[in-house]
Amino acid sequence: MKIFYKRLLLLLIAATTAFSFVACQTAVPEEQELEIKIEEDAPYSAEVLEYAEQTVYSLVLYAYRQAVVDKMPEKVEDRLRDYASRICDITASEPVTEEQYRGAIKLLADNGQVVIDELLALRAGENTECEKVRELYLDLAVVFGADRVALMMYDCCVLIYDARYERAVEKLEDYGYPWYREEAEALLDEKAVFTESIGREDFSALVRCATAMAEIFSVNTDQISAAFSDAEVLEVIRHLELSEIDIDEKGWRLLLSYSLQQKNSSYRAELYDILNESGDIDKLAGVMNGSLELLVDMIERCEAEDIALLRAGKREEFIASAFSHFDQENWELFRTVTSVSLANDSYSELAIAEYGEDYLEYLNGISHVSFDQLRAKVGTQDFYQYLVDYIAGICPAMSYEVGYDQSNQD
Repeated sequence: MKIFYKRLLLLLIAATTAFSFVACQTAVPEEQELEIKIEEDAPYSAEVLEYAEQTVYSLVLYAYRQAVVDKMPEKVEDRLRDYASRICDITASEPVTEEQYRGAIKLLADNGQVVIDELLALRAGENTECEKVRELYLDLAVVFGADRVALMMYDCCVLIYDARYERAVEKLEDYGYPWYREEAEALLDEKAVFTESIGREDFSALVRCATAMAEIFSVNTDQISAAFSDAEVLEVIRHLELSEIDIDEKGWRLLLSYSLQQKNSSYRAELYDILNESGDIDKLAGVMNGSLELLVDMIERCEAEDIALLRAGKREEFIASAFSHFDQENWELFRTVTSVSLANDSYSELAIAEYGEDYLEYLNGISHVSFDQLRAKVGTQDFYQYLVDYIAGICPAMSYEVGYDQSNQD
């Protein structure tokens, strides 16, 4: 669970950076406007605004050079400067005090390059904790507030969609090839899904909840034991507003696709192809809201004693206890969510080709556990292992990938 939330958060952050498209974009035509509300007169001095724009431009330039090429024509530099200006507009759209804003820009200046390196490594499929990404995100949340930082990320996503669309239109006008029209139309369709099926507030809630869950499940318990009681930590978890997330299946499908589209990872690319061709990604998207509802109910049924287990590092006991609170309706929802039928033979073939004997050993070690067998083990010392085998049986290749990530990141 710790790895799930941490990976979700980092992939969301990676998906919202402008660094993935700076190599092939163009400035915005004068007649087009981004769907971002910007205040006309942010209460910042010209000196601070110049500092912000220079800082962001230097980071965009650094990202381009790291991801694409060290040298670039003047036209590209102008484009990057325009992106920096537009990103600065986003950061200034709901102003904080000038002192706070200057502090936020200094955070970017001091940590931006390292954060970019971590994000590019993540997008390349490398195993990385992205600790500097995490630290910067939390520091900016202190300055702007967690909700505003998440909304900035959303606005950057919209900017990316608009810029990619503009570039596709420019290529269509320059070369006339019909596939550029198809690319532009596909980008408009995807942007519509992002803005209509996910939306600004839901995106913000998802990022804030993922951030909080990552912190709760990975924090050193000694750091919070003196400050908060078990009951107080439970109240914090219950106020994460998970129930307010209202994303439809199209939106979940888009988010799932983000999590698998990592550059230079042929395994993830092939996995994504199978998910698409088999229709499994739609099946997974179809159970995401049920999974979220189950998580909300699980949190509501938790007790202070469960938090004590979590804070003591006894995650297996915590999960076993959480399941022991399930009522009949919870179990039926769990059965529905976990009954999704996937193309396991295709995934296993891919995993064997990628991991060889290690995956075969893992596959042979999974014990088949039925839903009724799992439920019968509630309250016993064996429950957690039965749960692991039950979940692994849904899709062994995917469960192995999660375990592989964890063994390389913990």
